[in-house]
Amino acid sequence: MIGFSQFEVLAQLQSRFAEHADAGRRVEWLGAGAHALRLSERAADLAVRTAIAPAIELQQRATSTSGTVAAISLIFSPPFDLAEHLDGKRRDNLRAAHVSAARMALQHIEEWSAVLVEHGEPTRPSGIVCALCMADRAFVLEMLILGWAIAADRRWGLLDGWSIVAQIGAAESMYASELGRRLAAQAVRMVWLGPSTARLKPMLWPETEPRLSIESMMQDLELRRGAK
Repeated sequence: MIGFSQFEVLAQLQSRFAEHADAGRRVEWLGAGAHALRLSERAADLAVRTAIAPAIELQQRATSTSGTVAAISLIFSPPFDLAEHLDGKRRDNLRAAHVSAARMALQHIEEWSAVLVEHGEPTRPSGIVCALCMADRAFVLEMLILGWAIAADRRWGLLDGWSIVAQIGAAESMYASELGRRLAAQAVRMVWLGPSTARLKPMLWPETEPRLSIESMMQDLELRRGAK
């Protein structure tokens, strides 16, 4: 459900942004790093240039680039067959659930990624930069996690790509769980046929009480940790 690849150099990343622009795909900027750069307020071309700007200086003064990349690409595709769900409203509801579940997976990756500061020491970032790229009404989406982030000291540092790769399995599980929860709220359930294949079936009765979401459970865990 989550395909993974990486871009080693900035030219590859710039080329991918150009491909999305030529295809008319919309880019939504996510992450606290994107918010700090105010990317959502800028025109498309300027937003891309602004997003890439911190990387140039970082790569010039980096003492070590081991484990760093220009960007990591995550391709999210729903595990179910859409052929039986072609009516507009149902497709829109399925798409909204799919996108929301993908955002939840990204939130997990952001919380557990690491950024390399001076002398290559890893620390938790306070904000990554991610571009969510997809066409209107499409289901397959690409998340481009740029290879730099804001560290806890508010300075930019290079992301440790290995810290992201290590969380893809957990992110995929969270994506599937959140997608199932959101579909259940629409009286639809996923019946798993294999590791990455599922079928949608109407529920005999919709859930009357909402289940706890992954986000609320994580928040509850953080509160418990803080109370200790």
